[in-house]
Amino acid sequence: MTARALAAGGVWQRVVTDPVSGQVLDVGRDRYRPPAALDEFVRTRDGTCAAPGCLVPARRCDLDHTTEFHPQPGTDPDAPVGRTDADNLGPLCRRHHRLKTDGGFRLRQIEAGLFEWITPAGHRYLTRPGTGDTHDATTDPHDEPPPF
Repeated sequence: MTARALAAGGVWQRVVTDPVSGQVLDVGRDRYRPPAALDEFVRTRDGTCAAPGCLVPARRCDLDHTTEFHPQPGTDPDAPVGRTDADNLGPLCRRHHRLKTDGGFRLRQIEAGLFEWITPAGHRYLTRPGTGDTHDATTDPHDEPPPF
C-alpha cells in the first residue's frame, strides 16, 4: 500500500547497473550526458580514442554517442536515435569526432568496445581501442567475427 502511494504520480527513471560493482551502465534516453560512473567506465574500458591507430588517451577525448542521441538534420525523422549507455558511448579525440560528425565517416559499435569505421570510400576498419588491435575488414564478409 505504501509503495503504491509513493509511486502514484511519481517520475520513474530506468537505471541499469553492474550487478557486481553497482556501477551505472545505462541511463537510456532521459539524459544526454552520462553520469560520472558511466563516463569513467567507458573511458577505462576503451583507454584511447576509438579511431583506428589513434593513441589519444580516453581521458582527453569527447565521450561520443556512436548512434547520435539527437536526430541529425536531413536524416530520416523515424531513424532510431542513440541511448546513453555503455554500448553506445565511446571516446573520440576532437579530430576523429569531427570526422565522424561532419567528415562523411560512419561509425558503429558492433559490441561494447568494438568499433567499425566506414570511410567515405566504403573501406571498413574494425578497432578495439586501447589494445592496438585494428583490422581492415573491407573485404571480410559482414557476418564474420573480427580476428581479435
